[in-house]
Amino acid sequence: EELRHKADANEVQQISEELRHKADANEVQQISEELRHKADANRVEQLNRELTLYLQTVNYAKMYLQLVQTNLMKLIKEAEKRLPRALSKDEIKKIIDEKYHIFDAMYVAFEDRFRGTREDIKKRIEIYLPYVKEARTRTKEAQVLDVGCGRGEWLELLKEQRINAKGIDINRIMVAQTKELGLNVEEADVVEYLKSQKDNALLIITGFHIVEHLPFEIMVKLFDESLRALKTGGTVIFETPNPENLMVGAYTFYYDPTHLHPIPPDTLKFVAEARGFTNVKILRLHRRNEQTSAVGDPLHELMERMNMEQDYALIGYKG
Repeated sequence: EELRHKADANEVQQISEELRHKADANEVQQISEELRHKADANRVEQLNRELTLYLQTVNYAKMYLQLVQTNLMKLIKEAEKRLPRALSKDEIKKIIDEKYHIFDAMYVAFEDRFRGTREDIKKRIEIYLPYVKEARTRTKEAQVLDVGCGRGEWLELLKEQRINAKGIDINRIMVAQTKELGLNVEEADVVEYLKSQKDNALLIITGFHIVEHLPFEIMVKLFDESLRALKTGGTVIFETPNPENLMVGAYTFYYDPTHLHPIPPDTLKFVAEARGFTNVKILRLHRRNEQTSAVGDPLHELMERMNMEQDYALIGYKG
């Protein structure tokens, strides 16, 4: 009887072990399946992202070719009407300026790759809405002008707030895209457009990541024409990369090959004040990381310079 009980106990233990091993094997197989599905899903997501970027680039190229074709036809028709009379300086300039649009499609693709999604950008620039609302309380209703409006995130945000706004940009594809969104946009050079505006006509002039593209003399003209075109109590807001952050000043600033040079905050502030803006202040934005070393540590200042705000905004007022 004892032997029979021992045999039964051994058999039960053996069966239990077999069941446990089967359960472990099933669990391992299930985990493996889950990992494989996750890996497949991640790969599919990556391929979808790459395909989306590729299709966007193709679309930009198509749009650019259509715009080039349209403009070439206009130039040909104009030449047919005017020849053999010599072309005017403006006509010659218009023909020469066509070369500056060669890279429009590539620059839009660059913005999509490095600037971030529309929703990310809109979230980041919400910080400027109080300045617009404040300006509206100081002066009568007038238009906000966004120079170098790009993909139109700021214009879209202002439209959602029911604020009258217009954007200008020299990139034809960006202008075409923003128009498709129902935004008020025009293809124009920033200084030439401002020159065409009446005195004391605008509420606010904004420009996000534009001043670092401009030669110094053009940047000075931008401030001069902005001051003239703004209403008394009007505001300028220009955001630009912050070279106080060592990573920005030495590295990430140069992601964009159309950037000329980083502008230190004190330099831009001086230019604004020298051209007549008052109560000029610098708003530092988008800190990279939290402080990673204690005060007093020899590496503290270096780490602060690595992690500090990556952008800054100049905000100035017309007195």
